[in-house]
Amino acid sequence: MEIVIHDARGDLKKFYVVSLRRAASVELTTKSTLGVIGYYSSGNDAIEEPSERKHNWVHIGTKPSKDGRDNEYRLLNVVLNNKKMDLSAMRTILVLYNQQALRETELFVSETASGDHFHELARLIQDKKDELRIKSRFVRTWETLLTCHMSLYLYPVLLLSKVTERLLPVLKYSYLGLHVYDWLENVKWMLATVVRDGNFKLKTGNYALAIVMDMALGIFKVVETLRDLIDWLMGVPAGLKLNHALNNTMGKFFLYHIQLWWTFLIFLKPLLDLAFQVLLLFGRLGITFQISIVADLLALVSFHTYCIYVYAARLFNVQLRGITALFRLFLGKKKNPLRERVDSCQYQTDELFVGTLSFTILLFLMPTTWVYYTVFTMLRLVSIAFGGFLTRLKFYLQVMPVYTFWKWLLRSYSTCSIVDIRLHPCCTEGLTVLSMTMVVAPWRLTWKKCIPDTIVCHPSIEWCTILNNVIWGHLLYPLYNGQSLCSLSSRNIVAFTTMTELDDNSGKTRGCHVYVADLNMPWHAHKVLSNKHNITALEWDLPGDKLVMADTAGNVQLWMFKDYILNDWVLIGSTYFPGEHILGAAWFHNGKKTGLVTEKKDSIYYSEKFNHLLFAPSVRQFGGRAAEGVLVVSTTGMVGAIMITKDLQNPICYSTESLGNTRHRITTVDLCYGKNGHFLVAVSSGSICLPIRCFRVLVRKNDDKCTITSQALPSFFLQDGAPKDNSCTIVTHLKFVVREDADSLVIAANSESGGFVEVWELREKSQPVHKLFQPKTLEPFKTVVWQYQSQYRCQSPVTAIATTKLSIVTTLPPPSYVIIALADSSVHCLNRLDCLKEVAFSSLNTSWRPDEPSNKYFKSSVSITHMDLSWLGCVLLASDTRGNLYLYKLLPDGTTGTSMSLSYACTLLEYCLVTGLDWLDILLCLRSSMIEALCERLDVSFNRQLQSTQQYHYIQFLCIKTSLYRMLMTGQNKAADLSSLLMIHSVATAFKSLLRPSDLISHDKGPAESLAAVITDVITDVDKVLLHLDPKEFTVEPSTLQSLQQLIQWVADLALNLLARLPEQRMQMKTGGYELLKDHKALNTVRELLVIIRIWGLLRPSCLPVFLRSADNLDVLALLFCLLSKLVQPNGDTQQVDDGLIDECCLLPNQIMIPQLHQGNSITAIVSPILFYQNLPLQLEYGAEPEQLVFTPEMNPVEGCMHSGQIVDTIRHLYLGKQPLLVKQCTRCGGKAQVQNMTRTAAIRAWDQRWMRACRCGGIWRIHKAS
Repeated sequence: MEIVIHDARGDLKKFYVVSLRRAASVELTTKSTLGVIGYYSSGNDAIEEPSERKHNWVHIGTKPSKDGRDNEYRLLNVVLNNKKMDLSAMRTILVLYNQQALRETELFVSETASGDHFHELARLIQDKKDELRIKSRFVRTWETLLTCHMSLYLYPVLLLSKVTERLLPVLKYSYLGLHVYDWLENVKWMLATVVRDGNFKLKTGNYALAIVMDMALGIFKVVETLRDLIDWLMGVPAGLKLNHALNNTMGKFFLYHIQLWWTFLIFLKPLLDLAFQVLLLFGRLGITFQISIVADLLALVSFHTYCIYVYAARLFNVQLRGITALFRLFLGKKKNPLRERVDSCQYQTDELFVGTLSFTILLFLMPTTWVYYTVFTMLRLVSIAFGGFLTRLKFYLQVMPVYTFWKWLLRSYSTCSIVDIRLHPCCTEGLTVLSMTMVVAPWRLTWKKCIPDTIVCHPSIEWCTILNNVIWGHLLYPLYNGQSLCSLSSRNIVAFTTMTELDDNSGKTRGCHVYVADLNMPWHAHKVLSNKHNITALEWDLPGDKLVMADTAGNVQLWMFKDYILNDWVLIGSTYFPGEHILGAAWFHNGKKTGLVTEKKDSIYYSEKFNHLLFAPSVRQFGGRAAEGVLVVSTTGMVGAIMITKDLQNPICYSTESLGNTRHRITTVDLCYGKNGHFLVAVSSGSICLPIRCFRVLVRKNDDKCTITSQALPSFFLQDGAPKDNSCTIVTHLKFVVREDADSLVIAANSESGGFVEVWELREKSQPVHKLFQPKTLEPFKTVVWQYQSQYRCQSPVTAIATTKLSIVTTLPPPSYVIIALADSSVHCLNRLDCLKEVAFSSLNTSWRPDEPSNKYFKSSVSITHMDLSWLGCVLLASDTRGNLYLYKLLPDGTTGTSMSLSYACTLLEYCLVTGLDWLDILLCLRSSMIEALCERLDVSFNRQLQSTQQYHYIQFLCIKTSLYRMLMTGQNKAADLSSLLMIHSVATAFKSLLRPSDLISHDKGPAESLAAVITDVITDVDKVLLHLDPKEFTVEPSTLQSLQQLIQWVADLALNLLARLPEQRMQMKTGGYELLKDHKALNTVRELLVIIRIWGLLRPSCLPVFLRSADNLDVLALLFCLLSKLVQPNGDTQQVDDGLIDECCLLPNQIMIPQLHQGNSITAIVSPILFYQNLPLQLEYGAEPEQLVFTPEMNPVEGCMHSGQIVDTIRHLYLGKQPLLVKQCTRCGGKAQVQNMTRTAAIRAWDQRWMRACRCGGIWRIHKAS
């Protein structure tokens, strides 16, 4: 007897008997078969124990029953861990099972099971079925021939699938094209599955038989009559004869349109005849192909009726809106289209007269228009209904359950899904013997489970929306509702899901589509993935570069940016958990956490104000480095860990474990991080009669594998804190208040009419101990329990919950919001520290201003399905059932008043400076009047830091300050100066990194330091500076110098622009903020660069900058160096610029052609000065840039400057042309750069890699194609 030990935890010990073998003696069995650890006998006498005792030993005895019809079973001897167990003190259960049923079942899933032990046993038997079942020669031959035969079909199908995948952008506009693509995908899945399994299963067998019947029906019935149908449609005009009593003008117009369409069909008849012959070839593939052809023909032939319907609907809609608007005129009201509401208004007498006259005309013309609209709307509804009927008919023919029905009718073991347990008669006291049998699943479940994985069921139709469109004259399209998810990354990039593609109005692309977009340009949405199954988990990692997607079928996919491009993604790896519905996912924590110390928030030093808190990574690799990966939880209680490896062949590794000792069904879950590197998982089974269970999950890496350990934590019953009269019965949402704080949990429960939200906290509680057991110490005995804190009741069910992702301050408990969305399209913001007091309210159906009545606004039929807060908690993102996104500004946690204070905004920007988080959500919450003061405050705070701290955060500081000035109409020049300062710093770093000291002994003083020391002595002649330098230290390879020519040219152009602006800037009024001409440190850096360029020009003259000058003998570099040297010379306390220098600068435009350095290119973005002049909320559309947000910065022109009108690469400073076809564009500043660079020297490659991750402003790149 072979026994497999499957589980050994707690007080439960399970033995699974998977095979029985006869042996002459136990000794012979133990020697021949290593897997034998027990035996059974037909009598009561125990066989002598073997000489080699096993670690675990079981002896089962059987004997005939009294009536002789069955056997009685008893457990005679059990040895565990080399110790004989006393069976009289134990509860023992023996279960007899049908091994063949468990081996052949394909529908045995957790949703229909009555015990978890049978799932484990079935999985074990199915994994070892090749070992347990001896196959005959005929079976082995059949499987080999079937595998080879299917492989021959698989390769051509794979090739055709690749071709149709490339043609999908064109094929998706045709029913036949889409069906060909779907049919190839389904056949590819079927062939690959049969090759993998070596035999037909329920799904594959059912689909194969459906294909055969599909072809049979097409060949024997429809193909012969299809030509007659096409000839009839082509020979008779498909237009509708209009009633002569209708309006003559409209009748002639529609008849003329029908005649045009008929002439068009006659003109294309030769081509259509050829096309129909080709289509008939596809029709021989099956009746589903012919249905797709009929659907395309229906759309083609009824195109003119659709056009007439559009004309009639538009005219009816215009007249109906006109009558409605004029009727409001009589009531003294009018519609406000900007606010989508009805306002009161006073009209003059002439307005009332014209309104009455227009109302009478439109009212009497309405019956005629209504007749046309009714007729063609009925035709449109019939066309849509017939198209939907054909689509669903094609679906049912594809999943024709003939094979499955035959198996189900014969009660095959493969259709069993339910366990039936009965008591087996036994006379032995203290022993319970159970008998297990498998029961055939219901027919509805059997058919549902046999639908191929590549075929998606049709979603429900929005009948209310269609009826509303018919009444108001809107165009009719099949509309579908669905759950959509949204997630905001730490870089303020939004990922969201939709049921159909964004440009699809007909529902042909139904499924689940994942899009990403930058929050600054949400109309530029890029599709990452189209999935057959619904996405249930969508999460960003902490740096904001990777995205995890999990669906209802158990697929988990990890995606990342390709070369840090927003609209170019690459799949890292994917894994599949069969039969698992993934509910939640969370990335591994990287161990980096920074907090604002509340006691030192007024400190001037960043190192004291912000502390790196102790927080362990979720998974450690060699050397303590944090590993990257994802933890997922499914509805069956499975927890899985997927870890990213460095192996190109196997990019990921994964492992699974059960959350508890036994599997249990889960309906909602949430995950958070523990400070010791573990995960806290809270789960609910839906009913408030069941507890909210919590688990501590630990993931560890061993070699190239990961292991999972799950430990149960204190749980609680929700009904303990719920009121006694509460009728809510279903727990729908769980959320930890803070993602990195496991001490507080938010629970939402719903009923049909309403719901409530509760907050529970984990507290230490003293427990009374009897005096006999009390220790000598006076410390009380404490335990950790969940304690009910507060509750918020609502009149509508809760549909979504959002909580804080990141707690900035270190105070406990951290200030945070709990934001809930209800089914009535309302959003409520609750203060967690103030007993869930409502602090803000908004709704899609109510007024946008609190002083306006809600009955002015039009009701919406959508509801919010998911919400997510930004990492700094400044904005809230919500998505509804149709994939629309809503963005709300929030007051940050812990602040008072109605707007963000100056000090708190400065603290948040400093936090972004230290942590590297994106600050776009902060910019959305600022007021224009506070930006200049905020810049000054941030600048003063930064200049107080230590020199090492300033040097480390210098680039990030310039990016933040530049983005602040870019928000002001008057700050564009300051933003341009700061961008130039950042580029000067970067170019100087790149140039100086190429220099190598000639003396390797002096490590403290290199060429850069020597040059800086010489520059401090103000020398106006650049050639005299060269006398103080060692030319060997500035030697660089000529090829490298030539590749840097554009950067050298930019330095010279910058010096020219600065000196040319000097006279004009002196005449302007003094303004606050940053000015590059007054930054002597930056000007000295430019002087250093001019000296380096001068030396490099001696090595390779072709790398020198090119100038258009009036005199050939003019030394431009020497002149620029001389003028800059005079500019930085100290002129006493007044710091006034010398008049002679001004005169020399005024002559520059006459001596040299000055190129335009900063071009005022227009940008369309949300974060711009235009935002402060807009009436909120803004209504935007996917794929369409809003004209009201177009902003063109006004730059102070330089006298005599040359305007080329071309796009300039903001990174390499190359001219890209007026309309480059393909460039990289920043989503924040709108700057453009080359996608691919031709010259690839080491220096320019290092320069490109410096800006690969982000633009110079800190924004992310996207590929922009000229339209």
